Amino acid sequence: MLDENEFLSPYGLRSLSRYHAEHPYVIHACGQEYRVSYLPAESDTGMFGGNSNWRGLIWMPVNALVIRALLHYFGYYGEDFTVECPTGSGRQMNLYEVFGLGPTFVFPTATSKFAGQGAWQAGAAFAAVYTGVPRLLMGFLLQNPISFAYTSSDRPAQNTFAFQPAVLFSLWDGWYLRSADATWVYGWRRHSPSLLPLSLGVGRVMVRPGLPPLNFYVSAQWTAYHQNSPITSQWSVNFGVTIAFSQFGKGE
Repeated sequence: MLDENEFLSPYGLRSLSRYHAEHPYVIHACGQEYRVSYLPAESDTGMFGGNSNWRGLIWMPVNALVIRALLHYFGYYGEDFTVECPTGSGRQMNLYEVFGLGPTFVFPTATSKFAGQGAWQAGAAFAAVYTGVPRLLMGFLLQNPISFAYTSSDRPAQNTFAFQPAVLFSLWDGWYLRSADATWVYGWRRHSPSLLPLSLGVGRVMVRPGLPPLNFYVSAQWTAYHQNSPITSQWSVNFGVTIAFSQFGKGE
């Protein structure tokens, strides 16, 4: 993941390893050859609808999920656990330092006009963590994407501040309490949606000899306040599982 010749780029994580630019994944089925290669711009095939976020471009949801997972594992391993970043540089970082500051992107991928904002957006992202209290981790992920291009002329401009607080309290045997799923949203433009959800849940990190660490959790979320957002659920339940692979074989 931290290899600049594979997933790591100056602007975030690629959705597909750059290794596959010269070594596409090929499968033969029913007498036909199918391949997936690294294509960060326009696709050269109509498979899966043509252009796809999984062909190598830097996709915001992928990077947001990685940042969230790194915060969880940093809360468990602490500052003493370090990795080489970038790979081959000889520079060691803890899991928080790997993705503390960077860009955020939003791409218009919704197939229905009513399901998305229809705007290409970019902005800054920042994450911070405090671990000065034993067994307690407090942090946040801050993003503010701003629109710069649109799928149609009737799409409104977007400028949204998103703040995701994270609080984890370690219990015993890898179990922990968490409040890390709710994202507070404030639209800077008039009539833009604003949301204030609250979440609480429980999770566990399992470290198994010879196997990658496994983190799973379940949490409930309640929307305490919302404005200009008519389609908003009052309650929701989230489940999640994260597996940390220390190595990923090329071409697999």
